[in-house]
Amino acid sequence: MKPILFALMLLSSLSACRRDAEISALLDKTQPDSSDDNSVFTDSATLTWEAPSIQSDATHETDLAGYMIRYGTKPGVYTQFIKVEDPASLRYTVNHLPAGQTYYFAVTAVSTSGIESEFSNEVSKAVF
Repeated sequence: MKPILFALMLLSSLSACRRDAEISALLDKTQPDSSDDNSVFTDSATLTWEAPSIQSDATHETDLAGYMIRYGTKPGVYTQFIKVEDPASLRYTVNHLPAGQTYYFAVTAVSTSGIESEFSNEVSKAVF
Protein backbone atom coordinates (compact mmCIF):
# COMPACT_ATOMS: atom_id res chain seq x y z
CA MET A 1 0.00 0.00 0.00
CA LYS A 2 1.20 3.50 -0.82
CA PRO A 3 1.14 6.02 2.04
CA ILE A 4 -2.11 7.90 2.45
CA LEU A 5 -1.74 11.65 2.12
CA PHE A 6 -3.94 14.13 3.88
CA ALA A 7 -3.51 17.43 5.61
CA LEU A 8 -5.11 19.05 8.63
CA MET A 9 -5.62 22.65 9.61
CA LEU A 10 -6.82 24.57 12.59
CA LEU A 11 -10.28 25.79 11.61
CA SER A 12 -10.03 28.87 13.79
CA SER A 13 -6.88 29.99 11.93
CA LEU A 14 -9.05 31.43 9.14
CA SER A 15 -6.90 29.80 6.51
CA ALA A 16 -7.96 30.63 2.97
CA CYS A 17 -7.54 27.10 1.63
CA ARG A 18 -9.43 23.89 2.36
CA ARG A 19 -7.44 20.67 2.65
CA ASP A 20 -8.44 17.01 2.26
CA ALA A 21 -8.81 16.78 6.02
CA GLU A 22 -9.26 19.31 8.78
CA ILE A 23 -8.62 19.45 12.46
CA SER A 24 -9.90 21.91 14.99
CA ALA A 25 -9.31 22.51 18.64
CA LEU A 26 -12.34 23.64 20.61
CA LEU A 27 -12.19 24.97 24.15
CA ASP A 28 -13.93 22.92 26.83
CA LYS A 29 -12.94 23.97 30.35
CA THR A 30 -13.34 21.25 32.96
CA GLN A 31 -13.62 21.98 36.68
CA PRO A 32 -11.03 20.31 38.90
CA ASP A 33 -12.05 17.33 40.99
CA SER A 34 -13.01 18.75 44.39
CA SER A 35 -11.67 15.63 46.13
CA ASP A 36 -8.12 16.52 45.06
CA ASP A 37 -6.65 19.48 46.95
CA ASN A 38 -3.89 19.90 44.35
CA SER A 39 -6.22 19.95 41.35
CA VAL A 40 -5.59 22.21 38.42
CA PHE A 41 -7.97 23.13 35.66
CA THR A 42 -7.90 20.88 32.66
CA ASP A 43 -9.06 21.41 29.13
CA SER A 44 -10.13 19.36 26.16
CA ALA A 45 -9.25 19.54 22.48
CA THR A 46 -11.87 18.33 20.04
CA LEU A 47 -10.25 17.24 16.81
CA THR A 48 -12.24 16.84 13.60
CA TRP A 49 -11.12 15.78 10.13
CA GLU A 50 -12.30 14.53 6.76
CA ALA A 51 -11.35 11.03 5.69
CA PRO A 52 -8.61 10.84 3.06
CA SER A 53 -9.89 9.66 -0.29
CA ILE A 54 -6.67 9.10 -2.24
CA GLN A 55 -3.25 7.63 -1.60
CA SER A 56 0.08 9.24 -2.49
CA ASP A 57 0.06 7.52 -5.90
CA ALA A 58 -3.35 9.12 -6.69
CA THR A 59 -5.25 5.83 -6.42
CA HIS A 60 -8.43 5.68 -4.37
CA GLU A 61 -8.14 4.80 -0.70
CA THR A 62 -9.73 1.38 -0.13
CA ASP A 63 -8.19 -0.07 3.03
CA LEU A 64 -8.48 2.64 5.67
CA ALA A 65 -8.62 1.05 9.14
CA GLY A 66 -8.61 4.16 11.33
CA TYR A 67 -6.46 7.00 12.57
CA MET A 68 -3.68 7.70 15.04
CA ILE A 69 -3.83 10.99 16.93
CA ARG A 70 -0.40 12.01 18.15
CA TYR A 71 0.27 14.90 20.52
CA GLY A 72 2.79 16.44 22.88
CA THR A 73 3.91 19.72 24.40
CA LYS A 74 6.68 20.48 21.90
CA PRO A 75 6.25 21.10 18.17
CA GLY A 76 6.92 17.92 16.20
CA VAL A 77 7.54 15.84 19.34
CA TYR A 78 4.52 13.60 19.94
CA THR A 79 4.96 11.70 23.19
CA GLN A 80 1.35 10.49 23.45
CA PHE A 81 -0.98 8.79 21.02
CA ILE A 82 -4.58 7.70 20.74
CA LYS A 83 -5.79 5.00 18.35
CA VAL A 84 -9.09 5.70 16.62
CA GLU A 85 -9.98 2.29 15.19
CA ASP A 86 -13.20 3.25 13.41
CA PRO A 87 -12.42 4.64 9.91
CA ALA A 88 -15.85 6.28 9.85
CA SER A 89 -15.03 8.27 12.99
CA LEU A 90 -14.07 11.82 12.01
CA ARG A 91 -14.05 13.43 15.46
CA TYR A 92 -12.26 12.78 18.72
CA THR A 93 -12.00 14.73 21.98
CA VAL A 94 -8.74 14.56 23.90
CA ASN A 95 -9.74 15.17 27.52
CA HIS A 96 -7.91 16.16 30.71
CA LEU A 97 -5.13 18.24 29.20
CA PRO A 98 -3.51 20.01 32.18
CA ALA A 99 -3.46 23.80 32.07
CA GLY A 100 -0.28 25.79 31.58
CA GLN A 101 0.90 24.06 28.38
CA THR A 102 0.50 24.34 24.65
CA TYR A 103 -0.36 21.03 23.02
CA TYR A 104 0.61 20.13 19.46
CA PHE A 105 -1.44 17.62 17.46
CA ALA A 106 -1.00 15.66 14.25
CA VAL A 107 -2.98 12.78 12.80
CA THR A 108 -2.07 9.85 10.58
CA ALA A 109 -4.34 7.52 8.67
CA VAL A 110 -3.77 3.81 9.29
CA SER A 111 -4.37 1.05 6.72
CA THR A 112 -5.77 -2.40 7.46
CA SER A 113 -2.22 -3.75 7.23
CA GLY A 114 -1.04 -1.28 9.90
CA ILE A 115 0.79 1.13 7.61
CA GLU A 116 0.56 4.76 8.72
CA SER A 117 0.42 7.76 6.44
CA GLU A 118 2.74 10.69 6.77
CA PHE A 119 1.83 13.13 9.53
CA SER A 120 -0.80 15.73 8.81
CA ASN A 121 0.23 19.31 9.29
CA GLU A 122 0.46 20.21 12.94
CA VAL A 123 -2.06 22.27 14.88
CA SER A 124 -1.77 23.54 18.43
CA LYS A 125 -3.91 24.60 21.33
CA ALA A 126 -2.82 26.59 24.37
CA VAL A 127 -4.46 25.43 27.60
CA PHE A 128 -4.75 28.07 30.33
